[in-house]
Amino acid sequence: MPLGAFLALGGIFLFFSTQYALFCPVNGERDFYPPIGGLIMTGEQKNQIADLRAKGFGYATIAQALGLSKSTVTSHCQRNKLGGIKANHSTTVTPDKEYCKHCGKELIQISGKKKLKFCNQDCRITWWNSNQDKVNKKAIYSFTCAYCGCSFTAYGNSKRKYCSHDCYINDRFKGGDVL
Repeated sequence: MPLGAFLALGGIFLFFSTQYALFCPVNGERDFYPPIGGLIMTGEQKNQIADLRAKGFGYATIAQALGLSKSTVTSHCQRNKLGGIKANHSTTVTPDKEYCKHCGKELIQISGKKKLKFCNQDCRITWWNSNQDKVNKKAIYSFTCAYCGCSFTAYGNSKRKYCSHDCYINDRFKGGDVL
């Protein structure tokens, strides 16, 4: 067999063995699953699902409390034999604790203050950047650029005049150089 063909077959074997290694449970534990269109749950979130399920909460209530989708909670519970029991609580009852929407850490709410959704700024920014479709953008304004005349939209600024910084500089300094 030529060396090139042997290397190609070795590369294919290496590719498939790598793919298989990524998706196989480690040490017989069913703890790691490949991400299919989403983020992998943290170990803390998995423990919280088990705790809330043991307390009798349903899939939808747990999903809402942890900021996960109901199908993610359902599939995790079924894989780990936490399913099959009807929830003890109705959907109007919610868990006493609240959790970070991104990492699943327990949040400590302070009475008289706005309810926290995230444990820190990094979690908040990461979650919102990965969930752009959930942003309710109400403050979108349409304008015509005062310099070039093109139409543009801006979010959050109702008094904008220029479509870009270049148009602002050209109009402000009439095309001259800035010192």
